Parts: sequence; C-alpha cells; structure tokens
Amino acid sequence: MANILLIEDHRVVRDALSDALESVGHTVVPAENGDIGLEEIAHRDVDIVVTDLLMPERDGFEVLKQLHGHKPELPVVVLSGGGSMRGPDLLEMARALKADVTLAKPVDSDELLAAVDYLMKRGAAPAVTAQLR
Repeated sequence: MANILLIEDHRVVRDALSDALESVGHTVVPAENGDIGLEEIAHRDVDIVVTDLLMPERDGFEVLKQLHGHKPELPVVVLSGGGSMRGPDLLEMARALKADVTLAKPVDSDELLAAVDYLMKRGAAPAVTAQLR
C-alpha cells in the first residue's frame, strides 16, 4: 500500500477521498493547500501526491512545478473541477507540467483508486501521462 499526500482545499472532498483511499489500506496525509502539502513532502516519505489545482495559498500548478524541480520521480495525480476556466483546459495545462494522471471533478472514488493502483504498478518508470476519463 502507498503513503499518499492528498492536497485538497475543500474539507468534505478531502475527507471523502481520504476515506476511499484508507478503505483499501493506503495511508493518507491530508493537506488543505499547496504550502502545507509541500511542507509535508519535506518531512515525510510519500509515494504518491494527489492534488487539486485551484486552491488558496499555493495552487496545484505551483505544487507540480516544485515537485518537478525537486522530486521529479514522485508520481502526481491532479484533480480539477475547472473553477472559472473549463476543467479540460486546466487538466491539459497540468499534463503539460508532467502530471502523471489527471481526473476531472467530481472524482469518483473508483477512478482515484484505479489511478493510484496504476501508479503503484508502474513504480519508478519514467513519467507517462494517463488520463482515466
């Protein structure tokens, strides 16, 4: 099972996704924004990062840039509902920043579990962008 950092600013969504991941045995480290998430990465061993894109403080785009610069091997799943932009546009931008998997909100827990399973099976192979929608 994986140690997963879940960066999501909406508590209800964060709790629901955490519950889904923990229900199959993953350990989840929750963070409410990118600043907290990056701080957690600096102090914990994390196997996979799941991050929302549009958040206060530091958004998911900044998280992707930081991870790409400091931990490029760390797999990242990006979630987005789109906000004022269309979701597919934001997800395309995340793919350009080397997100490993992108999922449109609302995220079905089975989709997220499939994405995590995919990344765990892939292991440390070079980043391959996958879109599971």
